[in-house]
Amino acid sequence: TNITWLDTNETVDLVSHAPKEEEYPKISYNKPSEAYNKSISIEFQLSAVNGLKSYSFSESSDNWIDISGNNKKITKTILNNGTYYFKVKDQKGLTKEEKIVITTIDNIKPIVKTLSVIQKDNYSIISVVAEDLESGLADDPYSFDRGLTWVSKNTYDVNIEKEYIVSVKDKAGNIIELPVKVKINNTNSNFPSISDIIFGEVKNDTKKVTIVFLNCPNCQIAITKSNENPLNYGTLNTSNYITYLKEGNYRIYLKDDAGNTLTKSFKVEIPKKSNLNILIFIVPITVIGIGIFLISKRKTNEI
Repeated sequence: TNITWLDTNETVDLVSHAPKEEEYPKISYNKPSEAYNKSISIEFQLSAVNGLKSYSFSESSDNWIDISGNNKKITKTILNNGTYYFKVKDQKGLTKEEKIVITTIDNIKPIVKTLSVIQKDNYSIISVVAEDLESGLADDPYSFDRGLTWVSKNTYDVNIEKEYIVSVKDKAGNIIELPVKVKINNTNSNFPSISDIIFGEVKNDTKKVTIVFLNCPNCQIAITKSNENPLNYGTLNTSNYITYLKEGNYRIYLKDDAGNTLTKSFKVEIPKKSNLNILIFIVPITVIGIGIFLISKRKTNEI
């Protein structure tokens, strides 16, 4: 498009003065994950041949922040779903805009609709019914041992009378925990039980574990990793069972002659080795070595 000024008879070509596409600032960023998360972080790469001046990141009104240089990396963490606009402006006032729609943030805990205890003879059943309206429940959403193990089944058989912590997890990792007190209707006074688990010395990357039983003569016992099923059982000859286990999550399986069963989860933790003992050992040797060297040198000088 040409314009001719009447007073000067000068013609100006407006098209040739319009900014070219390569002159505008550029924005590139990593695409948000399609998986549900509690938050999403996006890294923006900015560049401008005319030099960067400012940028704005918001859901609605502009919020310009000064920057400089020709290249810039900026990371933004988003905590809520919505439509966001990232804008960048160069030193000549040219702007570039990117629209980002976020729909996969879930920072709301699951909803527990019912939590109940069903009493049976010699054991009880904990039952939980839950839902999650955002990301949905996780593949293994239920835990009955405060997050030690997670299972897909929403019921849990117990035969120890105490307070349990029931946890429910969604796909984004949000967890709700609720306590529930369980009473056992013991029709069999000789029903087996575990009275204590005692952790002892550490030996060759394993820890001594002593399990104390009640009312369990000739019981069959198996100990497995928490995600494994028992393959072989051993016979208890005493009220204590002693074993050495590596660090990890485990489960005890117990059966008596009458067919009563008991399961219990526990965790073995082994402290990390410290370098302090090595240092204490090295320092005296070093000091002794220096002392011998000085004595030897002194005797040599005397001779």
